[in-house]
Amino acid sequence: MQMQDVINMENYKQITNELPQDVRDYLEWSNKPEFRKKKKERLERRVIDDYNHKFENIAKNMDSEIKPEEFCSTTIINHVLDKCRYMAKKVCQFGRTPLELYMFLTTKLEDYRNDDNVIRDVYIAKKQDVTSVTCDVSGIGEYQSEFDIKKNLKSKIMGWVHSHGHNSLFHSSRDNYNIEEFVHSYGIKKNVELFNDGNRRFDMDFYYSPSLVINANSKNHYLEVVVKYPQFTGKGIEYKTYINQKCKLNIIDSNEKSKFDKELVDALILNNVLYNKKKLVDIHSYGNQKIKQELLYPISGIPDIAVKKASSMKQRIKDLIKNGRLKKRSKDRTNT
Repeated sequence: MQMQDVINMENYKQITNELPQDVRDYLEWSNKPEFRKKKKERLERRVIDDYNHKFENIAKNMDSEIKPEEFCSTTIINHVLDKCRYMAKKVCQFGRTPLELYMFLTTKLEDYRNDDNVIRDVYIAKKQDVTSVTCDVSGIGEYQSEFDIKKNLKSKIMGWVHSHGHNSLFHSSRDNYNIEEFVHSYGIKKNVELFNDGNRRFDMDFYYSPSLVINANSKNHYLEVVVKYPQFTGKGIEYKTYINQKCKLNIIDSNEKSKFDKELVDALILNNVLYNKKKLVDIHSYGNQKIKQELLYPISGIPDIAVKKASSMKQRIKDLIKNGRLKKRSKDRTNT
C-alpha cells in the first residue's frame, strides 16, 4: 500500500469499513487531536524515564558507559590523614573519655578551580558539641567555619570527616542524614557528558561529597560518597541523593610540607569543642572530679598554649579556696 493511498480519505474509509467495529472505533478515536496529544505525552514520559534511569545508574556507578571515579573514590594527601587521626586521639585525651569530632575536608581554591579535587587539609569545625556517639555543630559555628575556610584560608570545603572515638568504623543512619544534607550545601559539581556527536552535546550537572570516618585507636578508615543526581519531572528538574558505600580512599604522597603545628591543632580542639556544655580547655585544665589532685599533679601533655591561657597555679588554687571548692589546709598539725 502506497502512502498517498492512506492519505486519500475514500480509500481510507473503504478499508476501514471492512474492519471489525472495535478496530474502526479505535482508528476513528486515534485520528482525533486528543489521542495524538496523549501519544506524545506517553513518548515524552518514556524518554524521561529512560534518562532518569540512566542518571540514577551513573550516581550508583552502575552505568555501563559512564563511571565517574569521584562517585566511588576520594584522593587525600597522606599527612592530612595523619592529621585527622592525631585530632581524633587528642579530643579523647583532652575530654578524658572517647569522644567524636567534627571536621571539614578542604582544598585550596586555586586547585579546585583547576579541577584538582585532592583533599589537602582538614579543618576543625567551630562551636561543636560532642559526646561519645555524636558531634553537632551549631548554625553559627558552621557559618564561622565556612567563612574562615573561604575568606581567610582561601580554601574550598570538599567533604566531611568525623571520628568515632573508640567505636567501630561505619556510617550510622544519622551520619547518612548528615551527609545527604551536607551535599546540598557543599556538594562538588561534576559535569557529566551523556553524548557528543560533534553537532550536538548533552550534559548534566551532578554533585558529590565524600564522608570519611576514622577513630582514635586505629589506622583504618571508612569512606562513603553521597551523589546528588538530576531527575526530570513534569515541572522541571529535581535532585535526589544516593550514598555509595565502602568507597576507595586513595592516599598519595606530596611534596608539600608534611608536618603540621600540633600545638596549634591542640589549641583549636581545646577552644572549639564542648563536652557537657564545657570547653575542653576548661575540662583539661581543671578536671571534673579529682580537681585538687590534678592541680597538684597536672596531667602530662597539656600544650603550652593552654597553660598560658590559664592563670598561674597559685592563683587558681586561691580562686578555688575563695569559691569554697577547695578547703585550705592548716599549717599546724597535731598528733592524735
